[in-house]
Amino acid sequence: MVTAAKRPPPNWQRLLAGGGSGGGGGGGGADGDAPPPPLLRIEERPLARLWAGYGSIKELIVTQPPAPGGSGGGGGGGGGGVRRLVAKSVDPPRGKAGDAGHQRKLRSYAVEAEFYRECAPRLAALAASLGLDPRRPAASDRAAAASDAASDPFSWCWTPEAYVIEAEPPDHFLFVMSDLRQQFPQQPHSYDLEEAKLALEWLASFHAAWWEEEQPEGLWEDGCYWHLATRQEELQQIGGTWGELRRAAAPVDEALRGGSGGGGRGGGGGGGRFVTLCHGDAKSANFMFSSDGRAAAAYDYQYCGSGYGTKDVAYLLISSADEDTLREHEGALLDHYHAALTARLARLGKAEAARAFTRRVLGVHYDLALVDFCRFMAGWGFWGAAGYAKARCREVLGRLPAALAAAAAAAEGRPL
Repeated sequence: MVTAAKRPPPNWQRLLAGGGSGGGGGGGGADGDAPPPPLLRIEERPLARLWAGYGSIKELIVTQPPAPGGSGGGGGGGGGGVRRLVAKSVDPPRGKAGDAGHQRKLRSYAVEAEFYRECAPRLAALAASLGLDPRRPAASDRAAAASDAASDPFSWCWTPEAYVIEAEPPDHFLFVMSDLRQQFPQQPHSYDLEEAKLALEWLASFHAAWWEEEQPEGLWEDGCYWHLATRQEELQQIGGTWGELRRAAAPVDEALRGGSGGGGRGGGGGGGRFVTLCHGDAKSANFMFSSDGRAAAAYDYQYCGSGYGTKDVAYLLISSADEDTLREHEGALLDHYHAALTARLARLGKAEAARAFTRRVLGVHYDLALVDFCRFMAGWGFWGAAGYAKARCREVLGRLPAALAAAAAAAEGRPL
């Protein structure tokens, strides 16, 4: 019998005044070590339930005396003495210890804790080094005179700032974070062309930040929630009409891991040719946009880990772009991501990596990433731009040996 775990409600006064027992992790503000003023009132409002009954998400409206000088403190927005925060509480159901999906979910929350401890502060520090300010994302993300956002290196990958991180695996996780809605109030779900481009710019910034670098411990060795090693049940569910896709699963997975040649990651989790951090669940439900459509932020890092960034790109476009837009503008969208990524790589001092990652390499990686995600959907159920995905998958499968050979050549630095 599966039952929900029972825990006493969080003591918000203690947590927000003194930090979480699992170790806090702010975004690197100058006042990050100073405790906030005494809290006067904390109001909770339910926002959502987590997938499969694993917990809840709440809004916390924290009323406190104004900080010295009139500032309300970092991350919450809302002037005066009010901060708006988001609390994600994970209390998994009991009685599922032998279930592979349950174990995958438990690991995912531990990964998210590591992301907010290690990665989010590093991204905030990198943004600060570039002169970017999360409190003014629209002003700093895109120069008003810029006509092509892909050439602008200042559209950044904003993330929530974590004030409390409690991690007591496997039974309990709690995150208290800044409320992105204060600065990024828009959340469209079926992207038009410009919305898809903005989300791709976020991915380009995120991928550039971690491109070919050793990545923090504690994340997934293979990012993205559908990676083959954790989806054997879905692989076995693939029907006869997709038999060719089932047979392609292992070689495509190997190619997306860098192959057996010189591009693999080895055991170190990152640093290989073209390897970066993947968000891992880069769909429209996890992105938010500024009101003027010039800046984006993202949350939900449960499946963050190493891999080719095109896995995020293929998933974003299939899951979130309007299907007609995707059919008509696939090439333009990939061009936009490539231009945005290479511009950011150059801005971050990775010009050689930018030159190596040609548009042709991107195309090869995208084709294989699309097939990889279709492999998961063929066993789990198709959704999003399903017609586009199925047609493109069958087209790539028809020339799969050439695509795999091209990926191997790119991974080893040979010309395509």
